[in-house]
Amino acid sequence: TPDELEEMRKMASAKEAGVSFPGNCTDKESCFAYCEISSHVVECMEFALKAGLIAEEDVEAINQILPYLKSGGQMPGGCTTKEVCDYYCESDAHVDECVDFAVKAGFIPPDEAAIIRKVGGQSPGNCKSKTACDAYCKDAAHIDECMEFAIKAGFMTREEAEFAKKYNITSGPGGCK
Repeated sequence: TPDELEEMRKMASAKEAGVSFPGNCTDKESCFAYCEISSHVVECMEFALKAGLIAEEDVEAINQILPYLKSGGQMPGGCTTKEVCDYYCESDAHVDECVDFAVKAGFIPPDEAAIIRKVGGQSPGNCKSKTACDAYCKDAAHIDECMEFAIKAGFMTREEAEFAKKYNITSGPGGCK
């Protein structure tokens, strides 16, 4: 496929540039097998960055994770790919571990982590960021769900929620919450 061809070109360029393949792997299968071992995650991430194999939108995140891992940090559940980590962290059973990772790697501040823990990792509409949650909750169709979430998270009392629902208030003056 065109994507596979592009990946092969990147690998060839990395080899020509003298970039060492992780674990001296020689083909895609042996590289994947080597990189599935969590103790090799730093080496594999660094290789993927040097070879240009990381999607542009993920480069910043990888650069943020690497210092944490190099200082002895661990990926949640020993995951080795974004897809596996995302799947692992979607489980309610892993909320605390994944939130701890997100704080230690610098993805979220401790105060946000406290809220996530308080609500068990749940969010209205399963939104994944403050911006996405704000957009979801501005839709009047979601007001009941968002108000229940806000009560559970301690953002407002039941009385404040009833007042907001009665007057269809989704934000305060100047957009404050």
